[in-house]
Amino acid sequence: MNIPGKAPRWLIGSAFGIGFAIFAALGVLIYAAHKEIHGSNRCGMTFMWRKINMLTIKVENNSVSKYGLYRYLEGDNPRFFDRIDETAFPVLFVPGSGGSGNQVRSIASVLQNKTELRKLPYDFHFYAVDFNEELTFLSGSTILRQREFVLKAIGVLLEIYKDLNKLTLIGHSFGGSIVLSLVGGEEIVRQNVDLVLSLAAPIALPPIMMDRAMATFFASMHSDWANRETSNLEDVGVVSWSGGLKDYQVPDRLVNPRNAVKAWHGVFLPSWALEKVEVDTDHLCILWCNQFVRHESRLLQAYAEKSGPEKTGRAIVEEFYASEMKDLSAADGPEMPEITERVRNFLWPWDHEKFAFSSEGGGETTERNFHFLSDLPATVLRLDLTWTGPRCKGPSEVYFRYKNGLKRRAHIPEKGQQMTFHVPQTMSLTEPLAGLLHIKSTTRCSYKAMLSNDLGWGIYMAILMHLTSIPTAILDASLLVSSIRLALDRKLAPATIFKVTNAFLVLKLGIDFAHGMAFRSAIIYLNLFILYFIFVFAIVEPARKYDCTFVGPRGNKAFLMLIFILALANPHIALATTAVWIALISNFGSSLVGGLSGAVILGAIGLAGGIRDQIFALGFGQLNMTIPIPVFVLLFLTKTERVKEIFAASPNAWMILPAAALFMTFISEELPLEIGASFVTVWIYLSQLAQRHSVAPSSEAADNHRPKQWNDKYKKN
Repeated sequence: MNIPGKAPRWLIGSAFGIGFAIFAALGVLIYAAHKEIHGSNRCGMTFMWRKINMLTIKVENNSVSKYGLYRYLEGDNPRFFDRIDETAFPVLFVPGSGGSGNQVRSIASVLQNKTELRKLPYDFHFYAVDFNEELTFLSGSTILRQREFVLKAIGVLLEIYKDLNKLTLIGHSFGGSIVLSLVGGEEIVRQNVDLVLSLAAPIALPPIMMDRAMATFFASMHSDWANRETSNLEDVGVVSWSGGLKDYQVPDRLVNPRNAVKAWHGVFLPSWALEKVEVDTDHLCILWCNQFVRHESRLLQAYAEKSGPEKTGRAIVEEFYASEMKDLSAADGPEMPEITERVRNFLWPWDHEKFAFSSEGGGETTERNFHFLSDLPATVLRLDLTWTGPRCKGPSEVYFRYKNGLKRRAHIPEKGQQMTFHVPQTMSLTEPLAGLLHIKSTTRCSYKAMLSNDLGWGIYMAILMHLTSIPTAILDASLLVSSIRLALDRKLAPATIFKVTNAFLVLKLGIDFAHGMAFRSAIIYLNLFILYFIFVFAIVEPARKYDCTFVGPRGNKAFLMLIFILALANPHIALATTAVWIALISNFGSSLVGGLSGAVILGAIGLAGGIRDQIFALGFGQLNMTIPIPVFVLLFLTKTERVKEIFAASPNAWMILPAAALFMTFISEELPLEIGASFVTVWIYLSQLAQRHSVAPSSEAADNHRPKQWNDKYKKN
């Protein structure tokens, strides 16, 4: 007979085996897709042939000694102050998280060589700020500190180039977010900047919303650009580029400004949609990819040749991208050709559709168009195309034109008689994949095309586009599993626990389905929860049998003193230390995982430069304390006798904890990780109080709290 409150061994063994098999199969599919995407790089390297010189420029009132401003120069005898007149165009480069000012080298070297070798009547003076490879993404306080330094650096350049050409700002990753924030929020920058270029910069949202300071930074930037008509932003030329498939750190959807500001007047284009570029770049490759760097240099050349009082930066950008803007500005997308074959929606992984056609050749062009509309945003359309013929050279052009007008062009092999082309949806989490597949041929050929939904690529893209959701999902899983374990500890009937859990999952899926996110939940959350259950119950729980409660009465006092000292200097580090302590003394493996995960998040925020350096600058942590301080107050209140009396007086008082956990999982993705990690810390501690200070029900009382059918079943046994 099974022990009440415990799952049968065969059920645990079966769940482990099924879960392992599922994840092994998914792992194979994901690895194959990853290998296909990242196995080769069609970007050419950008080389330089002269020695680099970074000349230090002093910035007054710089409060962060490791920050610096540099002038980029090449050659053995660089001349800094040559030709600072109306023919010199100053350009300031701002690196991203973990980046360096030396990353300006590729674009600066190409343009310096172009202007000198071609003896152009203008030149570019490149400058770069350097943050000593500081990790910007850890905290919004760090972003604000870097923003302040960039503002001072711009002031230095305005003194050098006063009354001459306006500045051009180039930002990579979070550096792009900073320059857009400055142009939108600072009047002195807005009046003296005419062109802003951002490379793989998170504009719509950051990859991970770490804390409230970061949320405030992005909300303020969006507000400034949404109100651009009243803040003289209409004339500023803005171009935002993203890297595409290979950039898993800042994917296309986070770069697309229209996902946050609908009436964005700038140009947004992924690297794969740029003419003569047509490649995907990873997060760092976009800085040195030769095809992209030369495209960027052509835009800067066009700006230098046409800029003046009569032509704004925005007008030059729109003229440069005239053909792209024509398709992107169409309200309902570009027009469909009259002769178009419709491809049915693929509902199953093995579903596919085949087409056969031929081209005449002899100087005539043959075009075939296939219209595709999917129901799911994670669908990845796969084209397998083969061709035969005595003088057949294959297709001359193959591309997929999305509904918004962007074109993804296929790489056509120079040799062979077959090719594979994948078309993912990288621009949105909710919009289904839709558009036109175009095949063009100029030689006499017989073609066979098979269209299908690539399951491996679909799963890989779903994970890739939600990679930043994993920390939140781990915290959510910790809350749910701990709630279930708390219910088991309180000797609730397994049927009741399963009903509550299933009801939650159905409700969660229903809400996500209403928002077009059901596939996301099925792939990310549910699969992650299966893996989490296996990890907690098969690995962590057995290890919890050993006594980890090593903090004794004396240790408690010493620990509280340490927490008090840390809280004065850095409350995030103090709260992270508290989370570790609470996790180690907890009785649930899921609480251990959740507590340690929360500690890592809070510790990372506390170690971010914008917060960490306050210890030495002021002696007290004065930034971002709005979350940790209330948490410490709440933890102190739980030590009072009144709370213990509540748990002791009512055996069901702990029910507020599962309810709070479920509510938190519903809203967790809308909140910064700082809040989620703090909530998990408090929740785990309260669950410990509920377990220790509740009145353990007797066997008869426990029977009375269980459903009648459950009691009758076990009484018969």
